[in-house]
Amino acid sequence: MQYIILFDGYCNLCNGIVDWLLRKDRHKKFLFIPLQHPEGVNILKEHSIIHDENFSKTIYLLKGKKLYARSEAVFQIIQQLPVSYRWLSVFSILPKKWSDKLYNYVAKKRYKWFGKRETCRIDVDNK
Repeated sequence: MQYIILFDGYCNLCNGIVDWLLRKDRHKKFLFIPLQHPEGVNILKEHSIIHDENFSKTIYLLKGKKLYARSEAVFQIIQQLPVSYRWLSVFSILPKKWSDKLYNYVAKKRYKWFGKRETCRIDVDNK
């Protein structure tokens, strides 16, 4: 099964994580699509996600026909990483309300802390 990760193509933090995942994804489980790409917009529309000013603050993972968002998406991604990184899923025991609150805080501050690209990362080396 291939997993589609939808991420903010302008965010330096998001792009850094994508680069890291590309290096760790030896079995090529992940396909990366920026939220700003027409294909990303279409996937969001298919799942009734409104393309508004807040859509780019969220990472999404499409696993089969199910779309995960925020911390839930992060924990689903962690489960697909090499075994040496799966220990991070221990944080999934936190109530979703708490983990999403932390996720939203980082999402709100990410441009300030990590910066923003001038142009959207449209092409991702998914090979």
